[in-house]
Amino acid sequence: MELVQCWQGSLTTNCVPHTAAASLISILGDPVKIRNWQIAGLPRDTLSVENGVIVQYSRRWPLFIDPQGQANKWVKNMVSQQNMYVCVRAHASTYVVCVVHLVKMKWNCWGVS
Repeated sequence: MELVQCWQGSLTTNCVPHTAAASLISILGDPVKIRNWQIAGLPRDTLSVENGVIVQYSRRWPLFIDPQGQANKWVKNMVSQQNMYVCVRAHASTYVVCVVHLVKMKWNCWGVS
């Protein structure tokens, strides 16, 4: 939060036009998509929504560190509509078997740790 305030202070000091209450969600987020994510199981807190926005614009597959299983549930609900499969890394050996199987079947997959 301090970084955002510092950045906005620099913008004001240099007379650069900007939105005073800008945030990652307000600039890059689509309210309809965010609502659909929340229906699919994404928690409603700001951090989770920001992470969802970042994942939306990622070029590579994200790695979720998810001790409570919330990202796992959300990703499974989101990718089930796209004919994708989620590999959950419970044990390294089962994770590798899962990924190898999906590659052989030419399916798309997401990894969740």
